[in-house]
Amino acid sequence: AREEVERHAREAARRDARAQSLDETIARFDIERAEAETALAGARGEAEALPASGGLGPELEAARAEAGRAREAAAKARADLDLERRERQGREQRLEELSFEQASKAHSVLAYKRYLEEFPEGSKAPAARALLEGLRFNTADAQNTAAGWRQFLRDHPDGSHREEAEAKLSKLE
Repeated sequence: AREEVERHAREAARRDARAQSLDETIARFDIERAEAETALAGARGEAEALPASGGLGPELEAARAEAGRAREAAAKARADLDLERRERQGREQRLEELSFEQASKAHSVLAYKRYLEEFPEGSKAPAARALLEGLRFNTADAQNTAAGWRQFLRDHPDGSHREEAEAKLSKLE
């Protein structure tokens, strides 16, 4: 599972680089489109100033065609970027699921802490926090020392086991 997580991480890095490249392409296309639209507006202005004999007709049509190609290229680049983002989100979600699965299999304080460090706002974060609190509560209960209960309450001041921990600490003090 760890190898698969690492493979997904490498793949996500490659996709991020591709998305960055697409962002740069979109920016370049946007600049080209703006330049083409500026040229088109200038050509329209010049064409309106000329007599109806059609002096700038070919240039105006060429500018329109170039602006159209720039718009199409920018639209394609945006669509590619959207696809990359959706794929990246799917990979990130799968990576989170694999990481939580790995933490659940290990079922240790360290495993859940690692998961929460990597995915503090992940969909499985509330479950990981609850499992982590339960493991720490069991550890404090097994030690049954004032220091152990104080540490538990520092780590989980608003946890679901707070009242029970406070009661056990008060019995020891």
